[in-house]
Amino acid sequence: MIAPRQLLSFLTYFGLLLGLSLPLQAQQREGILHLRDRVHQFLIYQHTQGHLPYAFLSHQPLSAYEANRYLDSIYMHLEELSPAEQRELMRLKGAQPGPGVSWAHRLLSFTYPDGENFIAIRTPDYAVAINPLLYLSAGKAFQHTPSEQSTRTTWQNTRGVQVSGHLGSHLFFEARVEENQTVLPLLASPLFAQRLLAPFSRDFLPEGGWDYWRVTGMIGVRGKFIEARFGRNRNQWGYGLGSLILSDFAPAYDQLQIRTTFWRFQFTNLYALTTDTHRRSTSTVDYAAHAPRFIAMHRLAFQMHRRFKMGFFEAVVLDPASFSSELQLLWTFMNPVIFYRAADLGLRSPGNMLIGLDTYWRFKNGIAWYNQLVLDEFKITELTSNRGWWANKWGILTGLHLTRLPIPLTELWIEYSRIRPYTYSSRSTTLAYVHYNGGLGYPTGPNTQNVALKLTSHPIPRWHGALLILYTQRGRNSEDQNFGSDPYQPYDTRIGDYGIRFLQGIRQNQWLIEARLGMELLPRMYLEAALRAEHLSDEELGTSQYINPFLLLRWGLPFQSLRF
Repeated sequence: MIAPRQLLSFLTYFGLLLGLSLPLQAQQREGILHLRDRVHQFLIYQHTQGHLPYAFLSHQPLSAYEANRYLDSIYMHLEELSPAEQRELMRLKGAQPGPGVSWAHRLLSFTYPDGENFIAIRTPDYAVAINPLLYLSAGKAFQHTPSEQSTRTTWQNTRGVQVSGHLGSHLFFEARVEENQTVLPLLASPLFAQRLLAPFSRDFLPEGGWDYWRVTGMIGVRGKFIEARFGRNRNQWGYGLGSLILSDFAPAYDQLQIRTTFWRFQFTNLYALTTDTHRRSTSTVDYAAHAPRFIAMHRLAFQMHRRFKMGFFEAVVLDPASFSSELQLLWTFMNPVIFYRAADLGLRSPGNMLIGLDTYWRFKNGIAWYNQLVLDEFKITELTSNRGWWANKWGILTGLHLTRLPIPLTELWIEYSRIRPYTYSSRSTTLAYVHYNGGLGYPTGPNTQNVALKLTSHPIPRWHGALLILYTQRGRNSEDQNFGSDPYQPYDTRIGDYGIRFLQGIRQNQWLIEARLGMELLPRMYLEAALRAEHLSDEELGTSQYINPFLLLRWGLPFQSLRF
């Protein structure tokens, strides 16, 4: 019998061989980019500006090859860019060194040989870049709960290293390792645990500090039409701040990913092994393995017009028991071009199916409108009735991205999402659309609606700022009733079959604000002053809130938001 991980490894090598077709162009960056990093932000900005009309940016993170190719494409329109955009483009292309490089050279002559990477070795045949990873923060949280008011010292201590590069004309790789300790406001800790913690973590302070490792690594090949990757990482599929179909909210997971791009199509296959658990002991000796969960998903993106794109998505979650008892079923969903829904019906699959549709319309340069629809389970007859059938499980997302603002290199996101009760859940926890404690779909989870506003600005050299405001309404579960807010709860424990209302349960209203202003000291090193505030009103538990100002020094890592 073939084990799941052996099968995934075999498909990895098969995918890698597919990519060995044509040589790749020389590049400035290496490996795979960080999600939501500076390069991604600039490419998405230029996409809405209209300078990348045929780019595929809805499957992130991008490889360095993809990113450099898109930067080269923007360079062809250099005269159309503002001075601030030209400056940013030249910096990202490596034509201009980052700030403080000359000072670093005087101190340590071997550093920043290419003006961007701390240590870099480049030859015609291979390249290796080594960069430190650092995330140091310290602040004070002023907390208020129904029972008390208190203050709490908050901090984070992250140290690590990133190694990336390429060998020959096809092969690229990247590995990151981080050791972390952190203490956050009490109200933020549960959300932080879902959003950022690695699978193996533990409490290290009586008041609830976390000690954890975070490790990712990817290896891949790229040809003219196909790019294949294998390893452990996170992904984000879609055009917005969040995604209903696949967000980067959950921790990293083992995966094989194959991207096929030709003409106006990009077809992406993702085969992943996630972990079936949402509660684990915090004991320092409890490192028992958890059962794997197999997920196969694919998405077809189609450029219908230079201003309009569509995407079609399918995913299936399989019970680990099917690996041994129904190997044919597993092989069926490994087929990269099969329609999952049809196969699911034909084989009477015991898996959990999701399908989805998304659109992107840049109806004017500088203004883009994007949408997503995900269907977990539904009946047409019930969708059109007013009986509130429990299995009408769907979610919608719509948003605007604005870039033609008075201040250069400034952008505004406005996004709304609405997700019905019991979406992402199934008849057992092993089939839920989750990984560890984090959902693979939209970060707020089911039985919620959310409004998000994000403003970022980088108008002058070295300085940047960002503001994120979120308002979420949620109908949460009680201790003994499943109102549909937790995808880990089997839907067989639902409160009923009909009369299911949106936001049913114990009502919560939540505000989350994150603001920061910073300066780049060295390439990829930022000193920032930040503020995080949260207000949670629960009709059963009362109101809790905190304000947490802090200082932050980060090197090689994006800002860690609690939500996006």
